[in-house]
Amino acid sequence: RAARIIKNLRAFARNESEPMGKVDLGQVITTAVELTEQRLRDEGVQLEWQAPGAPVFAWGGEVRLVQVFVNLINNAADAMSGQDSRRIAIDIADGPPLSVTVCDNGPGITDPEKIFEPFYSTKEVGGSEGMGLGLSISYGLVQSFGGKIRGANAEDGGAIFTVELEHWQAEQAA
Repeated sequence: RAARIIKNLRAFARNESEPMGKVDLGQVITTAVELTEQRLRDEGVQLEWQAPGAPVFAWGGEVRLVQVFVNLINNAADAMSGQDSRRIAIDIADGPPLSVTVCDNGPGITDPEKIFEPFYSTKEVGGSEGMGLGLSISYGLVQSFGGKIRGANAEDGGAIFTVELEHWQAEQAA
């Protein structure tokens, strides 16, 4: 497990370009969870994630998809800072379309139309919390795989981000 985490941290640090291909979404999300679990534990965030019993294969790049889900998990944790109850739920839906949802019980999204614009942030101006590029970069990464990402307010409160990807097919590898 430690070797896998170190491998992913090295890939992030080098910003390695990787070929697109067959990616196990369950493993991608498990890796993102491993990379964020210490922070979530330290901040008392309850994470609901159960890897599927069988692989769910998508078309994409593993390291870049991990980056997308690390960003979504960290954003959800940021949005809930200061709340007593903090919960993130991640789920894979293996039907058409193949999708992953990341839901939180935070305050929701103030301006859903602007969240993927570069430098858009709800964090304090001049703070050290980021520059408002994470969702914009995630948007570009998901689109580079032929997928879609969207964010909305959940009916029962909080935010819900949905990442839709193409199922992996043998013809794509050829």
